[in-house]
Formats: sequence, C-alpha cells, structure tokens
Amino acid sequence: MAKTFGHKSDKHEKVDRENTKIVSAVGVAAFIVVFGLFSVRALVSQSLYQGKVISEKEATLDQLEDNRASVDNLRNLYTAFVSESENVIGGSPDGDGPKDGDNAKIVLDALPGEFDYPGVASSLEKILTDGGYRIESIGGTEDASLAGSDSSAAVDVPYPFSIRASPKATENLLNTLESSIRPIYVDSLTIRSNEGGLRTSFGIRTFYQPGVDFSLGEKVVRQ
Repeated sequence: MAKTFGHKSDKHEKVDRENTKIVSAVGVAAFIVVFGLFSVRALVSQSLYQGKVISEKEATLDQLEDNRASVDNLRNLYTAFVSESENVIGGSPDGDGPKDGDNAKIVLDALPGEFDYPGVASSLEKILTDGGYRIESIGGTEDASLAGSDSSAAVDVPYPFSIRASPKATENLLNTLESSIRPIYVDSLTIRSNEGGLRTSFGIRTFYQPGVDFSLGEKVVRQ
C-alpha cells in the first residue's frame, strides 16, 4: 500500500492549532507580566519621589511659618528701638546735633556697609577741625583691596594722622575718639614734646561691615 506525504490528519492540525494558541497565550501572558513589573516599579519610584517632594514642601512650609513669626518679632523690636525718646548715645531722635538721630541712623553711621576711605578722612578731619587741633599730617595710602571683601564680618580700615596740641587738648581728643559713634581703635600713639606743645602721632583703625544679600534659594529633589 502506497504512503501519502505532505498531508496532516485532522487530529494533527487540531494539535498544531492548540499549540499555536498556547504559545500565543504564553507570549501575551509574559508581556503582561513584564509590563506589569515595569509599571509597578515606575509607580513605586514615582510614589517615593512624590513622598520626598511632599516632605521637602512641608519642611519649607514649617520654615516659612517660623520666619514669619521671627519677622513679626523683629518688627516689634525694631519699632521699639527707633522710637525711644533718647537714642543710645544720649541725643534726641528728632534733633540735628552731632549726637542726634534715631537709633537706626546711629547704628548705620557707626558701621557703614561700604568701604568709603574719603568718608573716613572727612569724618576725622571734621573732628580735628572742630576741636581746634593743628593737623600735622592726615591719612595714609588707600588700600583698594579692602573694598572687595566678601566677608560678612567687620573689615578694618587703618588711618594714621598726627596733630600738634597741648597736653589737655590731646587728652580731650582721645576722649572724643573713644566716644565716637563710629568705633575707633587706637593701635599706636607716639608723643613728642617741644616748645610748641605735644606732637602726637595716632595709628588708628575704624571699620565697615559689608552688607548681607538676602536671596531665596531652591532645592532640586531627585528621584
């Protein structure tokens, strides 16, 4: 009896169709599982990221609330500070005398926020002129590098000068420098006596304090 090739029985064709369905179903199931795993991973990562964002926002909100309370307290303290009937050096807040002005003005005059060497010279020259002192020499070499300080601390500004005056007038000048609104340190004092009185050389230093810039920052929250 002759054999026939290339022809499948109905049973074989049915088995092949079932195998094809199984392979397709397994492929679809595998795709769904892999897709589901990646989706779950993405959702977990996004959830953790959102948690970090929410945590940072809550911390920022708490800081803003603290800052608001600090601002209110500072405003009240400042108002009381500038409205005192007598300023910190015994002058009138509303007057025009050398000791007058409100406390805020006195503080700003005492420690300016910018390097101003000519301003230092002008202030000291006025003190000496008003006191009737004979100025022998005044000022030194301006150090421009002092103007570029990026520190928030007070910066020294050295300033030498010499005068000729009586012993009593020299003592009065020291008292005047000590009571100056602007802080002045006397680092060196050289006194020579002759027939015309005392010739006194002063090595002093005063200060300025660079202003502080206030700016809002930002923080990047990464996944």
